[in-house]
Amino acid sequence: MKIEPLHAPVVVFETGDAEPTRASTPVPTPTRFEATALRYRFLAFDPADMVRDSAVKEWTAKLRLKYQLHHRGDHYEVELLALPKANSITIRYTTDGSSPTSVGTATYDGPFRVPASCRVVCAMAVSAEYGISSEAIRITIPQKGGTERPPIDLASPARWTQQTKLDDASAVWDTIVRLEQASAVMAHDISLTAESTDGQQNVEYSGAMDSGYDAVAVKAIAQKLQDIVSGGDLRMTIGSLAFPTGQALLDWHKATNQPFNAAKVSQAVSAPGSHSAGQ
Repeated sequence: MKIEPLHAPVVVFETGDAEPTRASTPVPTPTRFEATALRYRFLAFDPADMVRDSAVKEWTAKLRLKYQLHHRGDHYEVELLALPKANSITIRYTTDGSSPTSVGTATYDGPFRVPASCRVVCAMAVSAEYGISSEAIRITIPQKGGTERPPIDLASPARWTQQTKLDDASAVWDTIVRLEQASAVMAHDISLTAESTDGQQNVEYSGAMDSGYDAVAVKAIAQKLQDIVSGGDLRMTIGSLAFPTGQALLDWHKATNQPFNAAKVSQAVSAPGSHSAGQ
């Protein structure tokens, strides 16, 4: 995260619910603070003025849950990872398609073998200490002899979780144009870097807004960076892309000639009777 004190040169912090004071831990690099705890409380102050203290600002992490589906020959194995990595997070999952908030969920303690009869693994990361949880994810398990179609819900929102790296200005602007054409697609966890031709100037932007960035926002950021560093190169990294439907995700992959990997797709758990991929 980026921390910017407006009218004070020093920022300190405490984790959890502890009250920060002038004796608390200093923020080492405010512009690039790596959050490893689930809650931080910040205080800014002026060491030259004993009464110039800011109000305490509290930040609570948004839990994210990632997964990998491994094919082990005669069975599948699921590996789950909650972010940020913190001891107070519990991952709960089911292998019968039921919600991971229901009674009887299993607690994740490492990669597990998927039962042969399982079609869907549902999982959620939870921190009871802070009362927060991730979105529930739904992992479709490929079935032997099944039809050759992407195992995703075509009607439900879908997140493509594979990082996209664009190493030149042409690729960046091509992607921005594609985002404009697919107006409902949102880019998440983005970073852009503009660098002058002589390498003397380098301007970076990174953002992780919960709602993501649409084409208008990404275009404005890219244009601003190029205005600051004119005549140089532009690079962009996108952590994930959120699509309004699974079909929109498939359309994007077809248009960009990207290989489809269902293990890189996350979707919220669908309610019973919801529409799913065609027969």
